[in-house]
Amino acid sequence: MAQRNRWFLLSLTLQIVAGSLVLAIAFGYGVPFLSALLPVVLLIASIVLAGSAWQWMTTRREAQLEALHRYIRQRAEEPQTTPPELTDVRMRELVQAVAALPVADATRSERESGSEAVRNHALVHALNQELRTPINAMLGALGLLGESPLDIDQKQLLDNVRHSAQELWSTVRDVFDYAQIATGTLTTNEAVFDPGTLVEKVVAYWNSLARERGIELASFVDPGVPARVRGDADRIEQVLMNLLRNAIGSTRVGGAVVNVRPAAGDHSLVFEVSDSGDGLSEEALNAWGDDLAGIDVAEAGYVDISLPLSRRLVKLLGGELEFDSRPGDGTRFQFVLKLVDGGAAPDTWLASRAKLEGARCLLVDDNRSSLAAIREQLDAWHVKVD
Repeated sequence: MAQRNRWFLLSLTLQIVAGSLVLAIAFGYGVPFLSALLPVVLLIASIVLAGSAWQWMTTRREAQLEALHRYIRQRAEEPQTTPPELTDVRMRELVQAVAALPVADATRSERESGSEAVRNHALVHALNQELRTPINAMLGALGLLGESPLDIDQKQLLDNVRHSAQELWSTVRDVFDYAQIATGTLTTNEAVFDPGTLVEKVVAYWNSLARERGIELASFVDPGVPARVRGDADRIEQVLMNLLRNAIGSTRVGGAVVNVRPAAGDHSLVFEVSDSGDGLSEEALNAWGDDLAGIDVAEAGYVDISLPLSRRLVKLLGGELEFDSRPGDGTRFQFVLKLVDGGAAPDTWLASRAKLEGARCLLVDDNRSSLAAIREQLDAWHVKVD
């Protein structure tokens, strides 16, 4: 790299010297021939300088990528000297602070101890910023690294690291949102969205992790689901993300399905996430699905707040998170939300569905849950399945 930089500087110096000599001869001695060639010389010099600038930027970018590769290799080869219980100390402090926050509907006597709640709330905000800053830097560096030429193994390693960073980002966001719900400061943001596209986006996000664990994901959008509704798409997506992540974590064989269908009532939709995993007992779900109070974080080691947060988010949106689970027989979460009509669907959306009517396909899958979901979706599109 240093040798290329030296050749670049030498080339640029020679070009400047040659151009200066030509201009000096042309103007200083009034040579007509050289004066006539002056525009051509200037054009060639401009092209050469532009090429040199491009070469310099390319060389600099390669140097940055090389430095990033070297840093990642160095960190990967470093021995792990920090005990695991100390590496996530900030996350533990954040969860402990959230668990100590009083809920928004607490009694007056509980609210009177507001000074401690204020301190905990300030701690949550401070830790939130402290954790998000390095995660943002990590995601930015991984994005830059992804633009460099990598072999298959390196790309797989990069995808794993990027997915872990995104999951850590989601966890920090969940903890902060839980703190906002506990203090009654979390607000909703309604906009027009397509429920079917949202469900497919959630499944696509977790597909790589599911493939790594040898399970399958599928989605089903009932044809009666409108293409445009108004609601808080970000919070609905957050709930589905958490529920599907929980489903992937508890499933060893089979898969998970996310579906949305109309419910009784105007513009009410049922969102459901089901899996073929180990299942959960009602006691376990009640213990983790209500709140974090009474949980000894230091003893538990790791606290998954996705279920408590999901239950509170659904309640904030006007619904109730329900579940049906038995040990060894999978788990099914669902919630019903009443959403406002978002207007007529685009013509392109209707036309794309009409093109599938009457088509035939051969459906083969070794996973019964995925097979049933895909067949149900194809039947809804009036596709003939063999």
